[in-house]
Amino acid sequence: MGWSCNRDAGLTLEAITVLCIESTGLQNVYMVGSKKYMLEVGREQGDGAICATVYKYDDNDRVKRSGSLRIEGDGKVSRGPAIFKKLEVLFFEVNGHRERWRGREVTQANIDAEVIDWRKQWEPDGCNSHIGVSDKTRFPTAVVKDRDGNILGEYKTPMFLVE
Repeated sequence: MGWSCNRDAGLTLEAITVLCIESTGLQNVYMVGSKKYMLEVGREQGDGAICATVYKYDDNDRVKRSGSLRIEGDGKVSRGPAIFKKLEVLFFEVNGHRERWRGREVTQANIDAEVIDWRKQWEPDGCNSHIGVSDKTRFPTAVVKDRDGNILGEYKTPMFLVE
């Protein structure tokens, strides 16, 4: 049985997981300098937040509790290691559906490329082709936002779209 959290908290945890994988190859272990740490996500929180315990590895590869992490429901890290508080998490919204912006610099060309990739799922042989195509899938609106909701870039369907 799983647990649930608010969408933005989950997207921030996804960004932390990517940081861990890039650092150590493991989804819950990260490095700060030469020191190695581990995260253990706790139980479901009623307010949609995510809480985790932080453990520090010693010289014998044993762990000892060294702190905690709390990701609020809005995706902000309110308690935890500085490496996670400084982590920039951007959101990509297409037609109101929010996911995490995946790594590249926010430029008009990159936003256009992400929308083109998003549209491919609706084409024949795409993973959502069985649902059907509507004007919302053919002519989407998309924005990239930061955690505070500031729009960093947006996609507007061209006036003339040749398919």
